[in-house]
Amino acid sequence: RVLVVLVVGAISFLTCLICLRISKSRRLSAALPFIWALSSQGFWTQINHHLFATFFSLIAFLNLLPDRNRRIHPLFCGFAAGAAALTTSGRGALIVFAAFATISAHGNKADTWKFIGGGASISALMLLYVIVNGSFVAAYQDAIIFAATKYSGIESVSFGRAISVQNFAV
Repeated sequence: RVLVVLVVGAISFLTCLICLRISKSRRLSAALPFIWALSSQGFWTQINHHLFATFFSLIAFLNLLPDRNRRIHPLFCGFAAGAAALTTSGRGALIVFAAFATISAHGNKADTWKFIGGGASISALMLLYVIVNGSFVAAYQDAIIFAATKYSGIESVSFGRAISVQNFAV
């Protein structure tokens, strides 16, 4: 329960900071996260990967917004976007692509490389953690081999089901 409160509080705080940077209205910036925090809780509230991916996504977004010095922080943005991608791959991949496109649009190659370095560093740290704990083979078996050979058999909606020419590109 404490972890849920901490994560929801952190998401609310980050949302408040983002709203404050964008709108410059303290009341609105405080009201929106407060209303979300109250409405997001229920009797069976549980912590899951979606909340962590939201937390990392908000950190990435906050680091894309210029601060008082009109600077962005692409290294921290890349680190947080990479963490979001490692937590929930679908949502994280969208965050990585959006952040990369935003940083690339600025035209500063140093910022682009900082972003790539941040994303690569979180992936390298995760790989190092798996290797140090001696579970690289088990992780490879579970994440790669199982997904490639057995995942479609246990998934209730098989991949590519009901695909047609109209939605093939999606």
